[in-house]
Amino acid sequence: MKNKVKCITLITLVIAIIILLVLSGITIKNITEKNGLFSKAFGEQEQNIQEEHKIDTVYVVNSISENNIYITIMIESNDEIEQVQTPDDNIINVNKNKLAIDYNVESGNEYTFKIKRKSDDDFKNYVLKANVDAKPVISQNESSIYPILTSYGIKLNKKVTIDYGEETNNYYSIDNGNTWITYEGEFVVEKECTILAKSIKQQEITKLDKEAIKMNLAPDALGLAAYDGNDNTSVGGYRNTYYIEIEPSMIGKKVQVYEHVESFDLYICDENKQSIQRISIYGWSSNRQTFTIPENAKFLMFYNVTVNEVRLINEPSLNIVKYYPKITPTGIQQSFSSITINYFDTSETKLYSTDDKTTWNEYHDGDTISLDLGKTIYAKGIDRYGVESTMSTYTAVLPSDALGVAAYDGNDNTYFNVNDNLYIEIDPSMIGKNVQVSEKQESFALYICNSSKQTIQTITKYGWSNGTQTFKIPENAKFLKFNYGKRVYEIRPIT
Repeated sequence: MKNKVKCITLITLVIAIIILLVLSGITIKNITEKNGLFSKAFGEQEQNIQEEHKIDTVYVVNSISENNIYITIMIESNDEIEQVQTPDDNIINVNKNKLAIDYNVESGNEYTFKIKRKSDDDFKNYVLKANVDAKPVISQNESSIYPILTSYGIKLNKKVTIDYGEETNNYYSIDNGNTWITYEGEFVVEKECTILAKSIKQQEITKLDKEAIKMNLAPDALGLAAYDGNDNTSVGGYRNTYYIEIEPSMIGKKVQVYEHVESFDLYICDENKQSIQRISIYGWSSNRQTFTIPENAKFLMFYNVTVNEVRLINEPSLNIVKYYPKITPTGIQQSFSSITINYFDTSETKLYSTDDKTTWNEYHDGDTISLDLGKTIYAKGIDRYGVESTMSTYTAVLPSDALGVAAYDGNDNTYFNVNDNLYIEIDPSMIGKNVQVSEKQESFALYICNSSKQTIQTITKYGWSNGTQTFKIPENAKFLKFNYGKRVYEIRPIT
């Protein structure tokens, strides 16, 4: 009996040990996994802290005398700077996030500045390698410029290059250092500004170059008043010649020129400023002209004219199909317009509104918009810079030869007075069905036409008692035609 108890006790002990080992394994695994996640999270947090609390150190050159360079060192940190030790062991107590230090260095030497922040246990070393030929160096095209007609409007473009030497991590700023852009080669600025350039290196004080960009127009460049969006300002005059450059992307696109002169005159020139096309029209009514930029065009030349405005035609193009009112078994379907929209090349956002610009809908290429009679559509594009195009608009109207609404408004006492050959369409489902037309005149006349508007049946009756007629729609009928002089009171299907 005692042996049996011992055996049961031993088995119980073994089972307990196994359970303990399994649980321990799970616990160890969980701890390991959690530690891994903790390490990863801690690593990311550490990286973020390093980014958040990095020190930005640059210097600018104030003057150079032979090998001596007079500089200003600028130190900035998101974490408060406590002290800076200069290479001559001078301690500067700071207690703020940024400071500037004037210093004299000699080309060819290295200088170590030590920086301690409140969050640091000790000073960190930042080395400045003095060199009279240090990079970066900003260069701008010093030649006088012409305004350029581009797909984004008329720009004053200045080309800028920056020589960073063999450095990497190169950046420039056009907003006084608020934002920095990675340098990838020559770029263009469109307005006067100051450009900053720097290379970022670990714990090295690098040169910051600064250059003011000026927009110097060529003596024969068309002045700002001719493309300032104001038709009342102008450039030009007697025997003066002015040019505006054309960007290659403008070939095949439309431009409008407004000249406040009786005789409109404009020359489209090649890259040598030789005329390849002349637009010359006489008369005050022709002083605003729209034209397409041809192949090989490089300049617009204005000679002996006053130019009020040159503008890019960038509004959306509305492709409109007008539909006739149509007789159907359930009544007269009102006229409407079907619209598709082609937006200008630079329109990255394409919008339209059919409720008087209260709401704007996004347009997708190929969409067809149905616009009821009397309703108005507005369309505009927005480019990558958030600039809106000129707006296009259209109000749905009847086709020019369509019968007016008073002839099918459901009111027998109103009429439409026909002043030409006018039509109303017949739905195919009306073939073999009856239609009633009321003209209330002594002489009744009506023509049933095919899809080419050629008459296939004539219905004419004389006498006041015949002023209203009911008839069956024959095969191949597509239109009812009413000729000049008739008053049409009402048209209705008889079903």
